[in-house]
Amino acid sequence: MAQTITLKPCKDCRNWNDCPGTKTWFSMSEIRYCKFQVIWLISNLIDYQDGYIVVSDWPQEDIETGYDDTPVQHSNKAAAPFETLRRITADVTSRLQRTGKDGRLLLLEIKNDRLEFSEEANQALSYISGWRTKRMNYGLWKKQRRQRFERR
Repeated sequence: MAQTITLKPCKDCRNWNDCPGTKTWFSMSEIRYCKFQVIWLISNLIDYQDGYIVVSDWPQEDIETGYDDTPVQHSNKAAAPFETLRRITADVTSRLQRTGKDGRLLLLEIKNDRLEFSEEANQALSYISGWRTKRMNYGLWKKQRRQRFERR
C-alpha cells in the first residue's frame, strides 16, 4: 500500500525535516524561515547584481481565477502588506550578508537551479534558516558547529 504524504500548513510546521518541500508558493504569513522557505525566498525575492543585493516584490500565486485584475491586498494586522514584505526581505538579506562569500555562493547556486549545494553554501543556508537570527557571527558559528561534529 502506498504511503500518502499530508502537507501541514507551514505555520503549523515545527520541523523542516518532516516537510517534503513540494510547495511552490508561500504566503507572507506562512514564512517560518525553514530551509525550503529560505531557498524559495532567495530564488524569488533576492538577486545579486553588480556587487549589490537587489530585492523584488512578492510573487503572485499561480492560480487561474478568470479575473484580469491584480488582487487588492487586505490585512487585519497592524502592519501593511508592504511592511511585512520589507521586513521579511530585510531579514533574509541581513542574514545572507552576514555569511559573506558563503552566502554569495549560496545565492549563485540557488539562481543556477542547483539541486545540491556545496558544503559552504549548505552551511550558509543552515545559518540563515531558523525563526530567530543567530546572535553569534558566522565565523564563530561555523567553528562551533565544526567542533560539535568532530566530537561525534
